[in-house]
Amino acid sequence: MKRFSSSLGEYTLSRYPKTQDNTLQAWDAADEYLLNEISQQQWHQDKNHILVVNDSFGALSVILSQYTQVTHWHDSLLAQIACQKNAQHNNTEHPLQYCASTEIPAPDIDLVIIKPPKNLRLLKHQLQILNQHFANIPVVIGMMQKHITSGLKSLVEHFIDNPEPSRAVKKARLVSGQLLNHAIYEDDYHYFEVDDLIIANQPNVFSSESLDIGSRFLLEHFPDLAHCKQVFDLGCGNGVLSAVAAYKNPNVAVLGVDESYMAVASAQQTFLMNQLNTGTFRVNNALSNIEQKADAILCNPPFHQQRQVSTGIAHQMIRQSKQCLTQGGQLWIVANRHLGYHTLMKKTFGNLEVAQANSKFVILQSIHH
Repeated sequence: MKRFSSSLGEYTLSRYPKTQDNTLQAWDAADEYLLNEISQQQWHQDKNHILVVNDSFGALSVILSQYTQVTHWHDSLLAQIACQKNAQHNNTEHPLQYCASTEIPAPDIDLVIIKPPKNLRLLKHQLQILNQHFANIPVVIGMMQKHITSGLKSLVEHFIDNPEPSRAVKKARLVSGQLLNHAIYEDDYHYFEVDDLIIANQPNVFSSESLDIGSRFLLEHFPDLAHCKQVFDLGCGNGVLSAVAAYKNPNVAVLGVDESYMAVASAQQTFLMNQLNTGTFRVNNALSNIEQKADAILCNPPFHQQRQVSTGIAHQMIRQSKQCLTQGGQLWIVANRHLGYHTLMKKTFGNLEVAQANSKFVILQSIHH
């Protein structure tokens, strides 16, 4: 945990999951700038309910909840867990409310604070929701200068009335204005086809425009699952691996888990559109508290958390997989070669096979004996 000094006091904050990179912290200069501006404008005193959007570790939500009611709106279960842990550690004055990205926040919001995500399609979706339900409400956007792109500027100009940019402080900038009232809402799903299956993608799903090359490589060398009764799709995303598993093996039950609310909604929609009836999907922290056992686990693990490269989540997935496999059960992982998951899989399971490899990816298999 690290000490964060802000204009609204000092707090101890930590990232979740924990990272071995000690240079990473649970806030950035944009968080500091936002809190300083809120303090100077006295918004923490005259606003009854603040909506904080995309606060990944709770730096904004936890501190502001000492003064007023705060709703934390995010697509990531891990972000919610991080916020909860930091709120508990700092004994927040007002209980935080948590709202999933697939839900609409409560209507009594009188200030919106946004940390723009890397995914501009997600930001557009969020601004459309905000314009529909919170028109004319003040909004403040805080971002690092290096993340400001022409696409981000275009979205801000389209959805924010009279956006006023601030001067730069510690390489961070703020934009303030009011939410416009746009009645038109575009469909937030994108679709593409894989092996005659329709794959549905909400805005924050990884590679939502087309099949990602890692999954494509695994599908080209898809394991034989005919002997399985239960298969897990760990980090299921849009459900493409789940759908192919269910399509090729109609008698196999599939459980897909992901920490993204939009990913799980997308996977559910994928199964619905393809009339696949053997899939169940859960928003979950990898395999935590999963009591079922699988005969095979398929995994195309993430190696980013928000904007930072991180293999911590993938390592958690590998370790937990052993606890959730039946005797003789198999873990199949497709990943970039350079991430080096070979060592951990062999250490965890006592065995490892490189099932397939090309210049960029490897498909690794370990068996639970």
